Parts: sequence; structure tokens; C-alpha cells
Amino acid sequence: LELIKSQILTRRIIIIQFTHALTEYIFMKTLKILLPVIITSLVACAGVKPHEQAESITLVKPEHVASCKKLATTNVSVTDKVAFIKRGEPAITQDLLNLAKNRAVELGGDTIVEKSPPSEGKASYLIYDCGK
Repeated sequence: LELIKSQILTRRIIIIQFTHALTEYIFMKTLKILLPVIITSLVACAGVKPHEQAESITLVKPEHVASCKKLATTNVSVTDKVAFIKRGEPAITQDLLNLAKNRAVELGGDTIVEKSPPSEGKASYLIYDCGK
């Protein structure tokens, strides 16, 4: 009788160990599939939304604002990495431009000029009112 009890206990332990190993295996496989999807989703959602009126803000070269009124300088920045993934330069540049245009809308400007080019998720823009 003791031998039967011992064998049953041994089998239960083996079943529990197998169940634990199987659960861990399934979890790791699921994580390998879902983690890239989650990170990709985070990167895709990282963009800056432009203000409704930001479409009317024009980005021009410095020589085109000679007769305009300078309103301000704005320094803008965005994250250049999400988790451990570096964001693409076009997305970063567009987000910085959107932030600068949003700031121009807030200040009543209609034109912006790039003061310093985007670098490491940062840039500076001059905001002007050109009477458009």
C-alpha cells in the first residue's frame, strides 16, 4: 500500500512539473510573438498630432521673412527612442515640425523658419507673423 501511495505521489509531482514547464513554454512563445507587436504599436502611436490650424503655418527659408514680424523662438523636442527602438528620422523631423507649428498657432504666427536642424530629437524654430 505504501508503495502505491509513493508511486501516486511521484506521478503527481511529475505531472505538476510537466504542467509548470508547459505553461512556461507557452508563456515564452506568446511573449516572443506579442512583444514585437506591442513595441511596434508604441512606436506608431508616438507621433505628435498637429493642431487644426497648423496646416496654414508655412515653413520657409530665412530670406522669406525679411518683412515679417518675429514673434518668438521655440525649442521643441520629442523622444527619439521608444523602449529600446530608435525612431526613424522622418518621423522625428515631422513631430518636431508639428510641435513648432502648434506653437506658432498658439502665438498667432503664420510662418516658421528652422533655426537649428533636428538633432537627437531636438530643434529650434523662429515664429513669425507675415500677415497671411
